[in-house]
Amino acid sequence: MHERYDRFKFVFFSACGVGDIALAYHHLDLKFDGKIAILTIDFHGKSANVLSQDMLAQLAQAFDECEDRDGLTGLLLQSAKPSGFVFGADITEFEALASQDEVRDLQTHAMRLFDKIERSRLVSVAALHGPVLGGGLELALACDYRICLAGRIMAGFPEANLGLMPGFAGTARGARLLGGRKALELCLSAKPLASAQALQECGMVDAIVTPDEVAAQADALIAKGKRQFGPFCDAAEWDAIITEAGDHHLKGRTQAHIPHLVAIVTHFKEAGADYDRLVAGELIHFPHLMMHPISANLRRVFALTDGLKKQARGASGIGHIHVIGAGAMGADIAQYLCMKGLTVTLTDVDEAALSRAYQNAETYFSRKLGEGKAEEALGRFIVGLAPKECALIDLVIEAAPEKMAVKQEIWQGIEASHRKDCLFATNSSALDLEEIAAGLERPHRLLGLHFFNPAGVMPLIEVIHRPSCVAGDVERLMQLALTIGKLPVKVQNSPGFLVNRALLPYIFEAIATMLDSQNSDEIADEIADEIDQALLSYGMPMGPLELADQIGLDICLDVGERLGMAERVKDYLNDKVAARQLGRKTGAGIYQWDGMKAVRARADYDAIAAQNLVAQMLKPMIQACRDSLSEGHISTPDMVDAAMIYGIGYPRHTGGPLHDHEA
Repeated sequence: MHERYDRFKFVFFSACGVGDIALAYHHLDLKFDGKIAILTIDFHGKSANVLSQDMLAQLAQAFDECEDRDGLTGLLLQSAKPSGFVFGADITEFEALASQDEVRDLQTHAMRLFDKIERSRLVSVAALHGPVLGGGLELALACDYRICLAGRIMAGFPEANLGLMPGFAGTARGARLLGGRKALELCLSAKPLASAQALQECGMVDAIVTPDEVAAQADALIAKGKRQFGPFCDAAEWDAIITEAGDHHLKGRTQAHIPHLVAIVTHFKEAGADYDRLVAGELIHFPHLMMHPISANLRRVFALTDGLKKQARGASGIGHIHVIGAGAMGADIAQYLCMKGLTVTLTDVDEAALSRAYQNAETYFSRKLGEGKAEEALGRFIVGLAPKECALIDLVIEAAPEKMAVKQEIWQGIEASHRKDCLFATNSSALDLEEIAAGLERPHRLLGLHFFNPAGVMPLIEVIHRPSCVAGDVERLMQLALTIGKLPVKVQNSPGFLVNRALLPYIFEAIATMLDSQNSDEIADEIADEIDQALLSYGMPMGPLELADQIGLDICLDVGERLGMAERVKDYLNDKVAARQLGRKTGAGIYQWDGMKAVRARADYDAIAAQNLVAQMLKPMIQACRDSLSEGHISTPDMVDAAMIYGIGYPRHTGGPLHDHEA
């Protein structure tokens, strides 16, 4: 048993009345107002509250003090943190547990505390705001009533994102309060309810209040007395709920990749509409999932994501961005930046492209934001740039076609018309920044800001730097990326940077395998489908050949000529480009396309053959990742894994390509 865990058991049991040790309320503030106890959670030294072992122990002691105080009738539980109520359990402490038994013991302690709160003579009210997630929601559900501060809130069970399920009786209390369908959906989707109205409509909260109304509303609810619950539902309805959820979340997916979702459905099915069996089931399934390698990998991805965010925190000072190029990518970037509150000017030599970009933005803002906010966003979307306005620009992003001569021509003369502290960035996906910057008087000013297509959807941005770049400029672009909701990865200038350097050899290997295996068009179609199905079964969002068609075979050829590719692959792509069979955008490429869908069999194939294909396709990708790391183009294996997960959708359940294929 770990020393840290032993200490927790000692402190927790002491706080629950075993022994006579007294704890100082390091993370809490307890006050009394007449017959009401006000318990305020405020985790010392953190910007957000989490249910650490110390926090649980202090909650237990504070609650016992309230129970023992004569004359009290109610308890108001709230947070002092502007960031929110409670973000959940401290997942880092679970990492220290070495066995299912240790996990189960910790669960039991938390469940015991929450059960005491629920069964207490005191009527309890939780005042919620901001994130109320995982263990934080389970704590709130143990209270008799919940009130919600008007404004931003997120309440739900995100444990599935970590390969887990609720473990502090959340499935039981959730099903009892919200009904089986809503509780099961919150567990399986991991998507929180994101508005106070949604929380009230489903019955999670009893009232929406302003800060000034919290005390009065809590008094009114406490006066109602303890909450009473009726039966869940009948067996037939419960079975129908389970079947419906299984069909929606499990069918068509490789269940070996989602043991947590399978466990959640199994847990609800085995427990039936029975509160005690749901509680008992969590003590079986949660420890097993916590020790499962897929949960370990998903928790690793969570840590990687947090690492990406931590390296880019701070204010970039960028408020006005000029985007050069109103093609599909440039227009998408400009539109997304406006959505995130920035002022954007967009220019292009093609007036028709500018007009389309403006009309598309108008439609998009109207659909996404509603009338008032849409007009505000459109007011920040400015087509054209007057010379005198250049002084207002903080950052210029060039999103012209991926042609060196075009990009060099655009950048010539830009310096003179902009402030000396204005940042310059190209959205090139593979071109050498040294060559692009060659015509600048101060070439060190040019960096890369590589958005992935579609810019409004893909979470990753590669921030490309060179030895001559100013570190502060790189930092500002990292901060900008995080500010607009992207995950930035810093990559040194090199052919293809990181993601494309690894992605294109993977695609070319698939094309080469298809070419080596075919002796007729019919067999070629079958081999292509088998390759793509193999990678889909592995967990990729799309097979490599369908992805090539999505990217465009002309773009694959352009990038391949810079990165290198086998002659037979080059010849094949040249033939396709010459025939204007470029993929989805022309209706034909490797596959025929029906609108947005590739026409292919999507058949079932031999599992062993599929595993061999996966290993073969991934080999050049993994090698490119290792080369990029060994050559110093990216800092750590963690950054490589994060970039590939968020840049191409490498399967999260593996923990990332280097983690998945440790040498």
